Parts: sequence; C-alpha cells; structure tokens
Amino acid sequence: MKAAKMFKNSKFLQYPDGRDESLPIVKSWRGKWIWLKDCGDGMHDYICFRKEFLLEDKADNPVIHITAEREYILWVNGHFAGRGPFLSDPKYKRYDSFRIRDLFKPGKNIIGVMVYHHSEKLGASRLTPHQEACGFLCQIDDGNNTLLVSNQSWKTARNKAYLRPSVKFDDGSYHECYNASAFSSNWNEESFDASPWQNAVSCMQEKHPLWGSTIPQNRFFPWVNLIPSETGMPGLTKRLPKNVSSGEVIQRREFSASDGAVRMSLEEVLPSTKASVLNISSLTTAGKGTVSVKNSDYFESEDTFDGIRNATIILDFGRLMNARFGFRFRSPANVKIDIGYAWNLEGGRIIPYVSSRTPQADCYLSGGDMQEWQTFQWRHFRYIQLTFRDLMETLELFEVWAEEVEHQFPEAVEFSSDCELLNRSWKATENTIRLCCANNQTMDNPSRERKQYLGDCSAIVPAIDQFFGETALVKKYFHQFDESQHRSGLYRYSTGHDDDGASLFDHSLALPIRLYEHYMRFGDDKLVLRMMPGIRRFMELSESILDSSGIAMLPPYGIWFDWACVKRENISFILNALTARAFISSARLAAYVGCGDKNSEVWNERANKIICFLRENFYDKKRSVYVDCLMDNGTRDPFVSEHSNSLAVLWGIADIGQSDAIMNAYQKNRKLFSSASPAWKYLPEAFIHAHRTDLMVDWIKRKYGPVLDAGYDTLPETWCLYGENTLGRWRCRNSRAVAQGAGLGLPDTVVHGLAGIVPLEPGFAKVGISPKPGSLRRFSVAVPGPDGIYSLQYSADASENIYKITVPAGKDCKFIINEPELPANVLVNGTEARPDSENKTFNNETSFYFNLKGSFKESNWKIIVKK
Repeated sequence: MKAAKMFKNSKFLQYPDGRDESLPIVKSWRGKWIWLKDCGDGMHDYICFRKEFLLEDKADNPVIHITAEREYILWVNGHFAGRGPFLSDPKYKRYDSFRIRDLFKPGKNIIGVMVYHHSEKLGASRLTPHQEACGFLCQIDDGNNTLLVSNQSWKTARNKAYLRPSVKFDDGSYHECYNASAFSSNWNEESFDASPWQNAVSCMQEKHPLWGSTIPQNRFFPWVNLIPSETGMPGLTKRLPKNVSSGEVIQRREFSASDGAVRMSLEEVLPSTKASVLNISSLTTAGKGTVSVKNSDYFESEDTFDGIRNATIILDFGRLMNARFGFRFRSPANVKIDIGYAWNLEGGRIIPYVSSRTPQADCYLSGGDMQEWQTFQWRHFRYIQLTFRDLMETLELFEVWAEEVEHQFPEAVEFSSDCELLNRSWKATENTIRLCCANNQTMDNPSRERKQYLGDCSAIVPAIDQFFGETALVKKYFHQFDESQHRSGLYRYSTGHDDDGASLFDHSLALPIRLYEHYMRFGDDKLVLRMMPGIRRFMELSESILDSSGIAMLPPYGIWFDWACVKRENISFILNALTARAFISSARLAAYVGCGDKNSEVWNERANKIICFLRENFYDKKRSVYVDCLMDNGTRDPFVSEHSNSLAVLWGIADIGQSDAIMNAYQKNRKLFSSASPAWKYLPEAFIHAHRTDLMVDWIKRKYGPVLDAGYDTLPETWCLYGENTLGRWRCRNSRAVAQGAGLGLPDTVVHGLAGIVPLEPGFAKVGISPKPGSLRRFSVAVPGPDGIYSLQYSADASENIYKITVPAGKDCKFIINEPELPANVLVNGTEARPDSENKTFNNETSFYFNLKGSFKESNWKIIVKK
C-alpha cells in the first residue's frame, strides 16, 4: 500500500493544504477599503488599482495581506504574486497573505491589483449576500513595520478592455470579451504613466452621518470580520495541448460579442481549402516554432467565392481540467478570435452552447502587433476551439496554454480489487473530487453553479476525508456553514447564499451527520466546540417540527432528498430517519466534547422514539419493504423507494430479519423501488451493511458502468442518466455536468462498508476492522487517520479468507466478525484465537470482537478465517 506524500515520520501533517502557518496574522489593519469613484452598480466590473512607492533598502521579510470583493489578481513590479480570495460571506471576509521579498527592489516599486466584481443580485447566480458591496483592501507589513496600505493615494481605473456583456458563462461568471485596444496591457508595469487615472475613494465615510462617531475604515458592514484564509492559494500549472488539429468554418453570421457560443455551435468545421494553419504541431511543444494562420482571401473573385472561410484550431489538453486559457501571438488590429470550450468533441468540433445557462465561449479582439492574454476566470474543459475572424493578413501564433487550477491536495491513498469496474469507479471518484474542489471551494460541479451546497453535495466531504486525510478545505467547509446559519437555526443550502426561504431542511440535517463522521475520523475538538452553538440552534428548530408524540412533521422549509421520485408528503420516512440520525450525531458530538449535559440525553431519547415509530408503522410485511410515508389517516402509502429502505437497513431501523427481506425483495423485483441517483450515498452503503456486496457491485455496474464504458474518467451528473423523475415522470435535463460532486459516496461504501475500517472513538483513538467482502475475491484499501495509514488487504480462496491489517505503530485494533455464528477456526498471526466479546446490536445483528494488541514498533496482523 503506497502511503500519501503527507505521511511523514509516522504522522500525518494536519491540514497539508492549509495556510502557511509561518505567515503572520494581521494584528492591526491600517489599510482602508477603497474603490473607484462613481463606479455605478459594479456589475461585471474589472477595476485596476496601482500604487508606486519607494524603498530605500530591500525589505527584510515583506508580506502583503490582501482581499477584495469579489476576486483579485496581484502583481508586484509586473510579476504575478497571487490571486484570491476564495468565495465567502462578506461578513466573514477572508484575506490572503503572500511573501513578496523576492519581487521587491530598492527604489521605485509598483503594486498592481485588478479586482473583478460580480454583483449579481438575484437567483441562482447570487453567490454571496451583500454582493452589491465593492471594495479592495491591502496592507504590506515587514515585521512590526507597515510599508504600504490601501488608501485614497492609490490610482484606479476601470479596465475598459473587458466589455460588459449580458451573457452568462455559467451561474458564477459572465463570459469574457476582451478588446485589447481599449486599455493598456502594461498598466501594472513601471513604464506605464498612471497620472491620468483618478485617485481611489474610501468605501466608507469617516464619520457617522447622524451620530458623528468615527467609523473604522477597515472594518464596517458588511466586512465585519477579516479572517485569514484557511487554505493556501490553489496550485497553478501551465499545460500545453496534447493534440492539435485545424480546419475552417464558413462564417454564417457576423461577429457579435454576445453570441459567440451560439455562433460557434452553428458552424461545422470543414477540412481546410481556402483558410490555412501551418506548422500547427509546434503548439504541443514550448518554443518549437511559429504557427501561421490565414483566412480565405477577403477579395476573392466572385467567380470562385463560396463564403468567408475562417481558420479554426482545435486544442486537446488530454483530459478534463479547470484552467484559464492563454495565448501569445502577433496579428493585425481588429481580428476577432472566438474561444469555445467543451468537455468532448461532436463531429470533430466542439459545441460550446450547452444551454442558455451555460453558453461556454469567450472572445478576444486584437489590438495589433505582439499580444499576450489569459482569461481572468478559470473554465472547465478538455477541448478548446479557436476561430479567427476578420483576419485579412497572416496571424503568427507562438504559444497557447491552459493554466490549470487545482486545490493543493496531497497524494491520494489507493484502492484495488478484483472488480475492474470498482477500480475504475474509485479512480473516477478521485478525478471528480479534484475537479469539484478548484479555487479552494467544494462545488456541486465546476461547469454550472460552482456552488458549495450543503445537502446533495455533502458526500464530497467524507470522500475528501477518505482520499486525502484531514484537510483545510473540509475545515473551511464547516466554518462557512457555521458562519452562514440563518437566525431561525436553519443552515443555508449553500454558502455564501443568503436566501433563507430557498434553503432546504434536509440539507441542514446533513450537517451534524457529516460533522460527526468527520470528528470520528480526526477528533478535532476545537472544530466541534466552535460548531456546537449552531448545532444546538438547529436542533431546537428540529424539535419544533416534532408533534406531541415526537414524530417529525413536514417542516416550514422545503425538503428535497434527491433528484428522484420520492414521496415528500404527510409523515415522511426519509425526513424522520434523517432527523433521528441528526439527533444521534448531535448527541454524540455534544457528549464527546463535554458540552452534552441534558442535550445528549434528550436528543437520544427523541431519536429512539422516532426509530421505534418508523419500525412499527412503516414496514409493509406483505411486500417486505418500508414505505415512504403515512397518509393522513395513519395508513401506509403504497409508494416504495430505494431511499427509505436504504436508510432503514443502514441505520438499524430495520431489524436483521427485515433487512434480509428487503434485500431479497430488491433482488427479486427492483422495479418495486423508486430509483435513487448516485447522489443518494446511503444506498450502496446499505447493500454492504446487509452483506450484499453482489447488489453493491450490480448497482455500480448500472449507475457508473454506462458512463465509464462511454469513455468518461469522471462521475458525471447522472441524476437518472441525464434526466430525472422528481415529479414522477421522466424529463431530460440540459446543461448536465461531466463532473458532479453529489455522486461521491463510493469511498464511504468501500472504506467503512466493504473494508469496515471504522474509528470506534474520535480520531481513531480506537479502531475497528469489520470487513464485509461478500463475493469479492480480493481488495486492498487504506484510509488516512490523524496518526497515519489504516489499511486492509483481503484475499480469499475456496477454504479461507485472509485479512492483512496494518495500523499506526502502538495502536490496538478490534477485528469484528458480523455473522450469526462464529466461524469454526480463526487464526491471528498463526495462532488460533477466540473472540474476546460478543455483542448484539439494536437490530439484533450479532458481532464477535477480537482484541488485537499492537506494539511500539508495529501494529499489523494476518488473520485467517477458515470457511
């Protein structure tokens, strides 16, 4: 088993992706929030800030602390120095810190900052509250000395090269149309004269207009709290295309800055006849040569003219990525270059217009002579198509690239088995995690919303934990939902969205469940203590929906569960099961960190009452299934779903006899159960919990097999294979994502279910290994804990099952056999062993416990279970 790179001296580095702890924290902000005077509504604005200052001697250890609403890019003396911050609620504004000593010089220095402001006010595009607020803040400290602050002495101007279109690229950004002749590209360099620019203005008046009190210029609403970023800057890697091709298109409509995606989607790429692209292969290797691009002759004779033929280049970067596209070239002025993006090719070309919600194309208007440009926003693509328009002379193309944006995860742990589809699904899960975590934020997908959802995408949190260990990214996830809690106690359905009424109750139920799972893996008391006041408020809200008998009724907020056909009426099984689990998780968290008092007891009582009610009233003995809901008269609604039955099996609501009966009913007639999407992470876990690995493998074949066999190496948004039946009828859904963070429950299924590697106490203080290999003949899996790798290697033949267990040195382990009867012969490191204890769970499942003692040097065991 290959250990991750963060594994060092038998210890995991906590938060390997986190902020450099040697960077100072700002103790006293002296800078001011500044902006451009008369900026208007600030929507889709690119505002440049520039400051010249003198240094008599080179600073010892200068650090710039910087933030903006919403995004910035920083240059020092014309050199890139950093960008950020990650998306957050302005009331808890993150700032970044960068060491810039190597970029400074004695004498005149130039700080250049460009800030992008989104300011979308309504709908799915509203990513944070108070988005109308515009501002930029920075401060350069050298030890105890402050060298520079943002104030009214800075020069500022709107970057007019970025046209202000009405076309959205996705929910989080507009498409970029850049007119290179409209603004100087060297504005951030020493040679540029910024004297015509206006001075910046403070974002806040210095005196309160009514009371006359002094208002701090660095902290005021909405920027009430300035918090150092939990994570470091995303990794930026320059990638060249792996393959390139060219052709030509017949121009069907004249150029417009607002319809590039539509225009490109209408144009078929033809073999080159009158347009030409020479030496195109040089684009795959840096410095290899120059590509010559020519369109058809604009003064072609009418005798042969059959349309304007525009040269087109298709770039294949080899795999799906999140990246900023850039190029360097020489051309005449007024050349228009359409830049389209896609994850695949259709008929040898890209189709950038996926839907009205995702018209994925940018455009560039040449300013003449030598030019270099890169998009401000990252895009999600494998293929890029460049179409050159109004090109009447030769364009010399020197270089194209994609600056890939990746969260700085450590190396992932590995998994292998004798089921190749399971192996491919594991790797596709890792690829999807990486794509859904760009820009230091977990996302539902990188191609449409780019949102950090709480409910349907909470599966990404345990997936990150299983692959990479304890990360700053997950800590930030919990921090941000804690910060964004509504006053009612409900958590926002995404951060930092602020629409209280649009939030979903079942999304909030997922938070204490995910927090408890995370706490058991890593034992972060500090995180839980921070979260507990909010957990209590949400539990109070949850108690308010219980009727006099303690059963959860429909809440005053929406419930979602899954993009699938489930009953969301009357007394809901799913709602009650999730509520009970949230009560249990909250009670355990409170007890573990010493703040449980009566809360833990009350919450456990409420959970047990709900579980007993569900078991007694929702099980249909005739069909051997749990139904979705009870009708108003107390009778069972006949509707049955995979959702309700998976929760019944997984969380012990069904006893062992019912669990077996449900699995048999499922195997006999799967169509009886309304289907769940891969976003419903509990279903494959339930199969394993019920010792039905065969059903889990079959589920993977049905859900992941078709897309993996179609050539995907990610897990796409397959709510129901590109459609869904939420309303009880099938419908197609456009703008589906190729990498979707919702369907990432596989790691939990494999690690906790199949391998049974579970922390019995927080932070793996005690560990249990309870494998359920089922029909698999071989697998090897590892999971990172706070003190090292926990791994299991399994193999089987006709006569015995062999388990090789390795845990961090000095750690004891419990090997658990979940069978009705004890196997005839169990050998531990060659010696026959008897169980140290036997236990029956709430649902009458029998478990046999073998205590394995570790040593200071090593803790590994070979266990042979004779059949």
